[in-house]
Amino acid sequence: MGRRGRFDGAEHAVLTGRQFDAIATLIRSRGATRQAARLVMVEGLRQCDAARRLGISGQSLSQTLTSF
Repeated sequence: MGRRGRFDGAEHAVLTGRQFDAIATLIRSRGATRQAARLVMVEGLRQCDAARRLGISGQSLSQTLTSF
């Protein structure tokens, strides 16, 4: 966990790819925010790095991650 108990991906991945896909399908996550969330939750990238890589705002990614 990062500051204030928020997951920032810096420590390690928290879901397998299969788990992530199942949850993403259930919550109907799509597009770049879904891809960025996968980078954080499965690959272990930091939120800011994943958002930058996919050209989305950190706030948008943060909101998506709270859904997971």
